[in-house]
Amino acid sequence: MFRQLLRASGYTQIELARKLGVTQALVSKWVTGRGTPKTVTIPKIAEVFGVSVDEVIACFTSKE
Repeated sequence: MFRQLLRASGYTQIELARKLGVTQALVSKWVTGRGTPKTVTIPKIAEVFGVSVDEVIACFTSKE
């Protein structure tokens, strides 16, 4: 689901990483499901994507 949010935003992994102050490698882990963002980063992700915090959390807790 996170991959779909990223695609819909139009940002690249590098652009998102810069906006959030994290590395592209970390964003890649989120996209591939090999990692989850820190709790403090989730509201920042929601703001950048223009979605709710709940939607971001669902990306990492949903089995889809």
